[in-house]
Amino acid sequence: MKRKIWTVSEKMNTKNGWRARENQDGVWSLVEPKSIKSNNEMFNNCIEHLNDEEYRTGKTCLERLLDLCPNHIEARNHLATLYDGEGDQERALELRKENVDIGRKALPEDFGEEDELPWGFTQNRPFLRALQGLGLLHLENGDVDEALSTFEENLSYNPNDNQGIRGLLTEVYLEKGLLDKVVELRKKFPDDAMPAITYGYALALFKKGEREKATEELKGAVEGLPKVAKELLKNDHEEPDRIMPGTVSFGGWDQAYDHWDAFGEYWCEDELKWLEEVFDEVESS
Repeated sequence: MKRKIWTVSEKMNTKNGWRARENQDGVWSLVEPKSIKSNNEMFNNCIEHLNDEEYRTGKTCLERLLDLCPNHIEARNHLATLYDGEGDQERALELRKENVDIGRKALPEDFGEEDELPWGFTQNRPFLRALQGLGLLHLENGDVDEALSTFEENLSYNPNDNQGIRGLLTEVYLEKGLLDKVVELRKKFPDDAMPAITYGYALALFKKGEREKATEELKGAVEGLPKVAKELLKNDHEEPDRIMPGTVSFGGWDQAYDHWDAFGEYWCEDELKWLEEVFDEVESS
């Protein structure tokens, strides 16, 4: 039965002050506690240090901020990233788990499987980023099952996927041999041009034995992003220069390299031979 529409409904998490508001049926936004708003100036100062590459000062600033405001999800996100960059994955993982727990506990008991926390509500973004960060850390640590469940939870909250979680899930599904899940994900995002989706979908179809359909899809992928195919077919791979650190240019060699780095292991001898045949056909047409 469809739930009635609530114009405004709030449930308070008394432990950390976060609350969830249902703006319309099944569409929720998180509301941060007053303690976070009152420390915005300090948080902005911390971020300025990080933007100026003053990482030690920025880290100290964030740690002090969390002493004052331990439920500051975004501060925890940044601090976990710094810990991870220093190689302290234990502390990073602890922070990321606590971060996600803060957001989960803000959700009321009647938050259903079809309910959403859309990216369009800006106060949902720290929690959504916390989930993504936790999933990435699980993936980095080789905890594929944990990464899978975290990314699926992330996507269920934010089904429009402004975060690119679908690409990460495609990687995990291929790692676990969940080929039907890759196909299902493609159906949810039929117009997606990300190489993880276009090349990943074609690869899953090939591994499933659906060669004709796979070839059709791979041709489209190669036509759209030919450098990805060229990178996958290389014997040696060297990371190219980037326009800006941490960015990716669509259609560029940096995007092609990143795709090979994440997905290259799933292109085995038969798949690469097939890719070469399709690439030559596209190039000659």
